[in-house]
Amino acid sequence: MSKWGRRIGAVFLVIVMAAGVAALFFGDGIKEKLFFGFNPSVIVQGAIKTASQQITETIPALGNGDDGGAALEKEENICKIRDAMINRQEEIVVAFWDSKHDYIDDGDSFFTDFVKPAMSEDYAEGCYSGDYLNNTVKSYDCSIRRLGDNYEVTLRVEYRDTAKEEQMVDSVIKEVETSLGLAEMNEAERVNTIYKFITSYVEYDEAAGKASLEGNPDNVAHTAYGALINGQAVCQGFACLFYAMCENAGLDARIISGTADNGRSIGSHAWNMVKVDGEWYYCDVTWDTCLKSIYWKYYMISEEKMGKDHFPSQ
Repeated sequence: MSKWGRRIGAVFLVIVMAAGVAALFFGDGIKEKLFFGFNPSVIVQGAIKTASQQITETIPALGNGDDGGAALEKEENICKIRDAMINRQEEIVVAFWDSKHDYIDDGDSFFTDFVKPAMSEDYAEGCYSGDYLNNTVKSYDCSIRRLGDNYEVTLRVEYRDTAKEEQMVDSVIKEVETSLGLAEMNEAERVNTIYKFITSYVEYDEAAGKASLEGNPDNVAHTAYGALINGQAVCQGFACLFYAMCENAGLDARIISGTADNGRSIGSHAWNMVKVDGEWYYCDVTWDTCLKSIYWKYYMISEEKMGKDHFPSQ
């Protein structure tokens, strides 16, 4: 082959390779995006950022190509995420088929469709899911890979406490509630005893509260572990402990996040609801602890009364 022939061949090879790369990156091949999320229900606020990157790896076909099967896969994956979070798993991989959504172009929808439900009361199972889980997950991000209508998502989660600390909380709650004799009490007596225990035992962590206002939160102070094991917490830790103790005692409870007006300023806050004899009541165990009065001002009160200085975000 002549020198010019070799040059033309080389140019042709470069063109073919460039076309191949373009097909991989801009055709119907596999794509991936990386999304960063922040759990907005917690007291410290954050933002969502996005970044994208395409890859040329191969992934297996997922799902069964049926919308009914896709709905079932979604339910299974939500429960899988919930259970992994309860066990403080830091990396969770889920795979599913979906022809109706484009999670590559709108990856934040994965958080809405899968992650947030996994931390909601709709999928609560046991004492440490639902609102409790939502308040112990600090942040999360995910990378999404797609081939056709098949998705593989790697979810990475940061927690405010560890699996070992959660196990200790569960063990101590059971010991405390046994020693308090809650099993022999009616619902109203159980709530009263739990409230009395927390307001007598746990102290508000002033240093952690100040750090949170300055944007440097102490993770442990925001957990039931901080309240129960360390004996100190901020409102989120108080609310988590009250929730966990009520649920362990067979009482339905909720954690409410929002703002509250203490007469000097309005700031982020967390408090509770508890169901007694079929009726829901509001409680703020943090404020009743801080008031140090023989009379509880925020114990088992109505929505109207709580709403005078407590403002839910949802």
